[in-house]
Amino acid sequence: MSQDQIDYRAVRRRVEEGVKRQKMGARIVFFVVSLFMLILFSLIGWGMASAQGVLNNEDVVGAMVMLNMAGFMSVLFQFISLTMDSKFGEASIRERLTARELGEEMLRMGMEDDVQQKQKRAMRLAEDGELEEIVDESASDVIVDEEPPRRRRSGE
Repeated sequence: MSQDQIDYRAVRRRVEEGVKRQKMGARIVFFVVSLFMLILFSLIGWGMASAQGVLNNEDVVGAMVMLNMAGFMSVLFQFISLTMDSKFGEASIRERLTARELGEEMLRMGMEDDVQQKQKRAMRLAEDGELEEIVDESASDVIVDEEPPRRRRSGE
């Protein structure tokens, strides 16, 4: 690419990185402001309840605790959302999903191997009434699957 042409891919990449940075910065600011507001309003609420002398009433204390818990939960959810969108959180999610997908793929491969193993051990009824192993699958007339013996539970 010559120097007088614009590298649109690089521009797009830098713009996307800038958007991610600004969004994360705004979310961090919102989190800090929410935490500050929770602390401030909790102090004001508890101070007013104390000054009014209504902290002896269990209903008022219960309402104040519920309001504080609601504020705390909102801040907690914002924190969890921030950590999930961070590099560490994203790497953790990717690792977990990769492990799950690899596990499922290995199970699929194992199931295919089991089917092939069962086909290798396929049996048929011979002319004399005896079971015989099928050597060539295309020559099979009747396939009888053998079921493994069931285990008896203790106490039966």
